[in-house]
Formats: sequence, C-alpha cells, structure tokens
Amino acid sequence: YTKTCDWILVYVADYSKMAGGSDSDRAVTAGIDAGLIAQNVYLYGASEGLAVVVHMSINRDVIARALKLGASQHIVLAQSVGLPREKLLETLKRHWGYERFRPLQLETIEDVCAGRDTLVLMPTGGGKSVVYQVPALASEGVCVVVTPLIALMKDQIDRLRSRRILAESIHSGMSPRDIDRILDNCVYGSVKFLYIAPERIDSELFRTRFGKMRVSLLAVDEAHCISQWGYDFRPSYLRIARLRELQPDVPVLALTASATPEVAEDIMRRLKFREPHVRRMSFERANLSYVVRRTEDKHGQLLRIVGSVP
Repeated sequence: YTKTCDWILVYVADYSKMAGGSDSDRAVTAGIDAGLIAQNVYLYGASEGLAVVVHMSINRDVIARALKLGASQHIVLAQSVGLPREKLLETLKRHWGYERFRPLQLETIEDVCAGRDTLVLMPTGGGKSVVYQVPALASEGVCVVVTPLIALMKDQIDRLRSRRILAESIHSGMSPRDIDRILDNCVYGSVKFLYIAPERIDSELFRTRFGKMRVSLLAVDEAHCISQWGYDFRPSYLRIARLRELQPDVPVLALTASATPEVAEDIMRRLKFREPHVRRMSFERANLSYVVRRTEDKHGQLLRIVGSVP
C-alpha cells in the first residue's frame, strides 16, 4: 500500500467455506462481516482460503467490533511503511529548496498521506499551503482546493507555476469554454492543483467532472468560514460536504489561522470528518516582543528605534 500511515488494521478471515463468488468477492464479504467496510478498506490479497483486508482509519469502535469475531478470524495491528519521510523531504527540497519542514508540517502531511481527515490551526505565515501542496505532489491525482477569494487563488497559482507545477483555477470571471477545458484537463490531463470558490460546487458541470477526477486530497482553506460560530461565516462553505458524497474516500484537510474549540468542532462536523482530529501550532512568535516605554517625544523616540534596526 502506497500511502503513509502510522498504524493500519489488518483483518484475516477464513472464507474457504463461503459459497460462490470470486476470491475478491468473498474477501470483501469477510470484511463486511467484520464491520470494516465502512470506509477506506482495501483488499490486500486473497489466497489459500484467507482474505486479507486492510482498514486505514482505525477507531475504537471498529477494533471492538472486529475483536468480537469468531476464532477463525484474527486481528493484527501492524506498522505501515508507505511513503517514507525521505520522499516527502525530497519533494520539499525539489520544489521549495528547504532542507526541513517547519513545526507541525511533517506530522500533518503524514496524517494526510494516511487518508486521515485533519483540521490544522496555524498562524498566518506558518506554512499552511505547504501542508497540502507537498502530499499532493508526492501522490497521484489532483488536489482540489476550496478558497474564498480570487486574489488568494491567483497568488497561490502564480507561486506554483513559478515552480513549474501545473495549477489551475475556476472562478466567475471565466468563460464556459475555458471552464470546460480546465475541468477536462483535471480529469484526463496532468493538473496537480485545482482552485475553486465554494460557490462552484453548485454547478452540475463541476460536480459531474469532480466525480470523474482522480482526487488525491480535498483542501479547504479559510475553513472557519464554514462555521456559523466563526467571525467570517459564508453559507456557500456548507456545500463542500456535497463533494464528499461524490468521492467519500478522499481525505479532507481543513486549514485556518484561528478557531475556538466550538468553531473547530463545528468545522469537523460540517465537513463530515470520519473522526475528530486537530493539529494545533503554537501562536507564540519567538521573534516578536512587546515593549512599553514612556516618553514625551514620541516621534523622536520612534526615529531612534527605527534608526537602530540593522
């Protein structure tokens, strides 16, 4: 299995006495009996009457159901190899020139590669875009990014294209012909990033093409806009969950600079996270300090401070 994952659940079932169907059919049947085919389940192999089913998104309920099976079934927790960190670091260095990730970036990227829905809280300038761009570049398929402003789309696309990465956007100022061409390139071509506004999800054309794309990741920028408890609520963000119905196995990465616990919970609920999962970066800025000085000559004091800065 090619994706990075800290732990996987391996289910081995004896289906030799099951009637009819191919090895694959019986293997999937065994997985359903185990209660494991709820999401992200893959047939790893079937031979000599044994079905091996790998379940990526483990939670306590799944394990509890699996352990209630009869003696002919076995549950094993095994560490997965998947995408090595070296490949992620190589992707970072090749496209950005950096030798290492910033705090929390690598852990979040590995969550994404493991197919785990993740909410990331990072301050502005913390490197949120790298968190979805690196795993998208290290994986097959297109990363669909939902962002609220055309200016943000243009800035990100210009940066990606400057690194010779194929990125496109769809917005209201485009002709239907251009939109159709870009969507076709996302389905049949080699586009790595597609940026859209949340209102685009209302389009039947977009939803149809989205269902045909090989989507590696659904990234939601400015995710606080989805919460009615947030300071910048946008009703159009509520439509994002419709995309999950079209491609339920695609992981979601929600990104925002700040969110109260109430807003964070609302984001995960409205984006239909399989299980709550939040990564938080400290908002402390070690390179910033606050100093209060009393002075009768504010302009003079300001000039002296500015003049002392190298």
